[in-house]
Amino acid sequence: MISNSNHIHSITNVYMNSIDKSVVKNDAAGETSNAGDEILLSSESQEFSSYLNKLRDMPEVRTGIVDNYRDLINNNKYRINTDELSEKILNGSLL
Repeated sequence: MISNSNHIHSITNVYMNSIDKSVVKNDAAGETSNAGDEILLSSESQEFSSYLNKLRDMPEVRTGIVDNYRDLINNNKYRINTDELSEKILNGSLL
């Protein structure tokens, strides 16, 4: 899976925004927090955290693939199949 830190950051923001909204709802209901409160994470949030940690451990750049394409380009051997590219563009599968 190719991902970058911006993508991980945006996923984390979505998750954190959903948590912030639930806190606002609890505050609006008149619930008060005590210093001894506990945070219990749902199984979904624990699973999300596990996946997020795995993503963080993955390299941002797959250097083997980058090096391969760099060599092809530098040796003037990289060729683009224009028929295949145009088909993907027309079918919207390139996005």
